[in-house]
Amino acid sequence: MMQTKRKAKVSSAVVVFILAAIVVIIQNIPSGVTVTRVIDGDTIEVKMSGETYKVRLIGINTPESTTRVEPYGKEAAEFTKSQLLGKKVYLEKDVSETDKYGRLLRYVWLKKPSELTDSEIRTKMFNAILVLEGYAQAATYPPDVKYAEYFAKYEAEARESSRGLWALENSSPKNLNRIVYWTSNGKSYHYSKDCPRLSRSKIINQGTLQEAIDIGKSDPCDFCVK
Repeated sequence: MMQTKRKAKVSSAVVVFILAAIVVIIQNIPSGVTVTRVIDGDTIEVKMSGETYKVRLIGINTPESTTRVEPYGKEAAEFTKSQLLGKKVYLEKDVSETDKYGRLLRYVWLKKPSELTDSEIRTKMFNAILVLEGYAQAATYPPDVKYAEYFAKYEAEARESSRGLWALENSSPKNLNRIVYWTSNGKSYHYSKDCPRLSRSKIINQGTLQEAIDIGKSDPCDFCVK
């Protein structure tokens, strides 16, 4: 009987702790800010406390549409503009404050979540919506990894349904004999050995695209693969 009571107390304490953690997370999403400009699919400007700030949506990456144009880049930028420009959004910080360009690194919520569930994330967080609709790939970099598992799942859904940029990939035959590069720990393959994404890697493997795919390197690098 004593063990049963002790287990019940422990279970109750765990539930209380989880609920308290959710409340703290939601409270850490500050009051709404207005989107004043859309730079591209994953970068916006907002007005906050009388100042203008650039915001990079984290955990995702849309094709380029500014200094260089990648397939589906313009479509991603237009979608973000149609959904966010002039609208009130809510910014959530993960671990990092800014990137090396001075942009705020944030998750962008269309509405404050009432609880952190899959349903709330996929319908209210714009980062997630971009991935689900095929306008962005999951691209999570430590230490900002709070929603990494969700983004990976949403990308798989979009890829499976051939949404957005995945429709382009699935309709274009790949040259499986083309030489590509990869690292042991990375999940992507690269068309260029000089790709900046490989700059920190001491060992770079080389082989055909088919060989890369066979060992699980199924995702093209979002920087060097064209």
